[in-house]
Amino acid sequence: MQGSPTSTWTPTDTLASKTDNTGTHSFPSLGDFVHQLREAHARGGVSALAQVMREGVLDRRAVKPFALLRDGRYTRTCVYRDEDLEVIVMGWGRGSRAPIHGHEGQDCLLRLVAGELEVSDYRLVAGGREPGYALIERVGSRRTLLPRAVDHNTAEQDLHAVRPSTRDGTAISLHVYSRPIDTCLTYDPQRSRCERRTLRYDRVMSLIDPPEQTRPRPSPRASGRFSSLWSTLFRRMRQVKETVKETLVPARVDEDSAKIAVKRVEHRYGNKVVALQDVNLNIRSGEFVCLLGPSGCGKSTLLYALAGHINPTGGHVRIDGREIRGPGPDRLLMFQEAALYPWLTVRQNLEFVLAARGLSRKDRAERARRFIRYVHLDGFENTLPHELSGGMKMRTALARALAVDSQVLLMDEPFGSLDAQTRHHMHELLQRVWLETHKTIVFVTHDVTEALMLANRVVVMAPRPGRILRDLEVHLPMPREPDDVALVGMARQIRAMLRESESLEEPGPPGEDGAQDEGMAPDSEAAGARGTAGRVGAVRPLRPLAAPPVPGTPGGR
Repeated sequence: MQGSPTSTWTPTDTLASKTDNTGTHSFPSLGDFVHQLREAHARGGVSALAQVMREGVLDRRAVKPFALLRDGRYTRTCVYRDEDLEVIVMGWGRGSRAPIHGHEGQDCLLRLVAGELEVSDYRLVAGGREPGYALIERVGSRRTLLPRAVDHNTAEQDLHAVRPSTRDGTAISLHVYSRPIDTCLTYDPQRSRCERRTLRYDRVMSLIDPPEQTRPRPSPRASGRFSSLWSTLFRRMRQVKETVKETLVPARVDEDSAKIAVKRVEHRYGNKVVALQDVNLNIRSGEFVCLLGPSGCGKSTLLYALAGHINPTGGHVRIDGREIRGPGPDRLLMFQEAALYPWLTVRQNLEFVLAARGLSRKDRAERARRFIRYVHLDGFENTLPHELSGGMKMRTALARALAVDSQVLLMDEPFGSLDAQTRHHMHELLQRVWLETHKTIVFVTHDVTEALMLANRVVVMAPRPGRILRDLEVHLPMPREPDDVALVGMARQIRAMLRESESLEEPGPPGEDGAQDEGMAPDSEAAGARGTAGRVGAVRPLRPLAAPPVPGTPGGR
């Protein structure tokens, strides 16, 4: 889930707009324009929004700083979101094209700021709006939108596709939704299917136009290369500071929209060690969530509860609304070790678990071959585990997990024993797996950089007793690198949170607030009563809002 960018204007800012004799309003900044949209929506709903979109004069220079123009991609920047309105700036790179999609009963107003866009409408002729088999047909002719043009997709319309025209190549558009948008219905023409996808932002920005006039001017003596270096350094420092605020925000996921729901869970082991206390966590389908924290914070215990290997002594753990009573085919747990059968080859290790799922010999062989190729182990099909490197063993374990095709993949520090180079390769592979399969992944780690590289949500946990300290969304596009400037800044902020939590802890008596030893067997006997609530904090105050989407590529406007 993504947070709402906080607005930076005051009500008096609307006085900055100018009205000419024709009744049109000129707005000096995007913040003023969005403020007018909010007032119009409160006053007259969608029709009033459309009037402001048509009549308001907004200079492209006020919008361009919020757009990302990347070849072959269309990108979304969320600039405003509350309970009633969402405003997105989209940048259309050369060769980009949105899939055929619709927004399921939400009005959308598009205003073209720069370039040209081509829009085509479609209607469903077989199948419904729910995911599944469907057929569509094109409706009307393709229309071209020019700068300042406003296009209105109503709640009754089915599907549409958008792309920049070949003449301009790139375009920038402003999209206003009558209510926050989390998902869209996307049509796949190759499979004749409709799928519901979670919309993802590429970034979230506050409504502050880049303050060019506040940048320090070099002294008259400074010139040439030194002046340029100083300006670049200052700009990078400012970008790091602003990016961390915009890309690491509190997560808010309702239980109703969650695939996995953890509610008031606590767990005490037989020696009365409090492993978890009052843990609440909701995870949506398709999210990559990292449980991050030091040893003893209960992150592995929580993972074992999700896998069904332990029954918590208090609270509820549900998946798709059903209570988890034990291991199931919808969840697969990867341990710290590859856990391969040493007497079986790579191919046989995959086929063995597929046979347990009831697949025929032909299907087992085909699926094993496909996933061995997927993790780049071609040529090692008939190799025994002791002949493989550590990284190749983990690739085999990952291929086995993917071949089983469980809905939820649970991973308990699987790359902890690998060297730095191999671990980086596994991070790249796992990022690709998640982007292509859209599986729900819960990953346990104590490495801050690893969590930020992989996840779109980082759940920071603290020990004594084991509890959730922060639940944060990471709004950085995938794939990520460990030396990304924004990622380094976020890692520094999370480490500061962990240090602060350590300074606030007070050692309690053994058996009450003692640390959980994560080396303890997950099926140890345990019993106890519910404890007191743990400390839960937030990065910064945000206004309440409907559950927003998560960063990536699927979906459209």
